[in-house]
Amino acid sequence: MKAENFEDLYRRTYAILGHSLTSRDGIPLDEFEAAEKRLGIRLPTALRAYYLVAGRERSLNHAHNRLCALGDWQMHAGKLVFMEENQWAVVWGIAAGGEQADNPPVYQGPVVDGEPSGWFLEERECSAFMVFMLHLQAAFGGGMPFIASGPAPQSLVATLDAQWNFGGEVNGMRAYSRDKQAVCFVKWQDFFAKEKSWRVFAGACDKAALQAIAMNLNLQWD
Repeated sequence: MKAENFEDLYRRTYAILGHSLTSRDGIPLDEFEAAEKRLGIRLPTALRAYYLVAGRERSLNHAHNRLCALGDWQMHAGKLVFMEENQWAVVWGIAAGGEQADNPPVYQGPVVDGEPSGWFLEERECSAFMVFMLHLQAAFGGGMPFIASGPAPQSLVATLDAQWNFGGEVNGMRAYSRDKQAVCFVKWQDFFAKEKSWRVFAGACDKAALQAIAMNLNLQWD
């Protein structure tokens, strides 16, 4: 896929989540290339495109997990760390040296003593990971103005698959969206519960849209 196609994908995803990207949200090419030169790397096209259109956007990029700024880039065992989990328990990295695919895998690195202890495959395509993460940041991470959560039956996945746009799946969490609404569906361990149960985390751009999610999916928010 060409760079402009990745850029269009990210712009469409932001738009459906209620945020229209502008030129101010992207990182200027000269700044980006200077950061690459500092580390002697070139990012794969899929991640490069994301930074160029949304690298400075903060409402979703910093809602829960954090997209690393150019000055915070670090290399560990051949992977560029480009995103940090909100409590820094894990980081995410991508191969950024030598020959590489345009849309390579993303790896998760559990943090031990302040650095990744190893790398484990998280998602086979970088662009799919970035689209999923935007949904997670929006609904689960509180990046949208109105959020809620509530218990749900496992069978709800059929309705979501049929009526909503699928935003990807990572670690058992499935993400969905439609016009200015987002949903994450996952088997969740509540603090006081003995067993995991299915739960929806939802986000919307206004209160009415959030309530419409509950009505559409027959849910009761906590």
